[in-house]
Amino acid sequence: MMAPVGKSHRRKSSVILVGTAFALAFLSTQRSWATGTALTRAWSWKLPWCCGSHLLQDVDQNDVMLINKAGRQVDHSGWSTPNPSLLMWKVGGEARSGEIPLPELQTHARELPTQFLREPPGQFTFAPGGENVVGLQPPWALLIDLPFAKETRRLLVCRPSVSSPEATEPAVVPRFAPRNMLLAVSPADGSLAIACNSKEMTLQIFNHDLQTKLVSWPQERPIQEIAWSRDGRLLAALYHMPPHPTSNASRGNPTATGPTPRLPNVIVYDVAQNRERLRFDTGDVDAKLAFDPAGTSLYSIARGGGSTGDRKELERDTLRRFDITTGRLVKRYVVKDTGVRQNFAVSPDGNLIAAGIAVTAYPPFFMEQVSIKIRAGFVLLDAETGRELGRDSRRTVGYTDDNLPLFFIGGGKYLLVGYEGSGRSDDYGELVTYSLSLP
Repeated sequence: MMAPVGKSHRRKSSVILVGTAFALAFLSTQRSWATGTALTRAWSWKLPWCCGSHLLQDVDQNDVMLINKAGRQVDHSGWSTPNPSLLMWKVGGEARSGEIPLPELQTHARELPTQFLREPPGQFTFAPGGENVVGLQPPWALLIDLPFAKETRRLLVCRPSVSSPEATEPAVVPRFAPRNMLLAVSPADGSLAIACNSKEMTLQIFNHDLQTKLVSWPQERPIQEIAWSRDGRLLAALYHMPPHPTSNASRGNPTATGPTPRLPNVIVYDVAQNRERLRFDTGDVDAKLAFDPAGTSLYSIARGGGSTGDRKELERDTLRRFDITTGRLVKRYVVKDTGVRQNFAVSPDGNLIAAGIAVTAYPPFFMEQVSIKIRAGFVLLDAETGRELGRDSRRTVGYTDDNLPLFFIGGGKYLLVGYEGSGRSDDYGELVTYSLSLP
């Protein structure tokens, strides 16, 4: 005879059933799906080598991808990649369209100041006209000739901070630390804007071949992001701010006391007239800047909670648009459930915005041995109304504030997205192209 089921047995059965339901829900999130009528997967490519989709640096007007295989220097005598190079691959293609060896990266390894060891070579970017690629191996800026497939010019731009402890000891890089060097290329004439956050903090502009310094503006704070307007007349810089600025010390003023004052965190220069045009405060801690195609607005991603330090706000980051003449907030884009994260792209016609999204994917309580990962992807928004047109995501490794590569290609008809791998030894990530068919 079967024994009667007691209360404890019923409780255990309920726990098992609930746990099973959570497990099925959790496992179902391992798949990737696209929602919304605007998105259709058109092409994908599994990366055949380590380490991740962040190696995608740029895409030119002919939809050729620039992929960084340069690796990084781990110390003054070691390099993580035996043969550093840049790879070019046509979107939709089945084979590489070119490769540029970069032996100079290793040649200059012993000259590299220790404070720059923490930063791998990059960002590498196509210059207008299709003849050159420009990039960084901090503290140098590099010019690479595409027809001859080699480095043709190297210029020392940023001086190391000799008096800093980082100059003599290996640096431990905190999360959200500003990079020592940043690069942005003018889409109009290829002028190179380079920000230095080392000994002398400056924002400099060079001509397209690094032969002539056109202007240099001294800076009082480190710069986190720089962006050109499409016509090349305006250059905007976003100042670095810690994600939880709760004191003057966290703002770089250890001797001051009292509440942290809000300072303008965006500056806009009129390059043609060599003057500052506008300073304004976004009111939050921002991750990126970009102009709209008309050059009348600036978009930024707010990490949320920058003014209050509220962790709940940090989980729901927002995209915002500011007027370029006054700094006034024009529109705030709120994405339900996930918020937006770190990176975004504006379509060539200015009608669409693709923004990264990411949330932590926690396993059920009885699957604690499974490592916690994230669910990362993007959301497609109508730039005018903020309406969500579609989204896609998948389970990957990394952090919720990682920079998801996003590029509008094919004249804005397609969106190229770079996903990180799942953590398996044979999964280094995937590049996916979505066809955009608006309702």
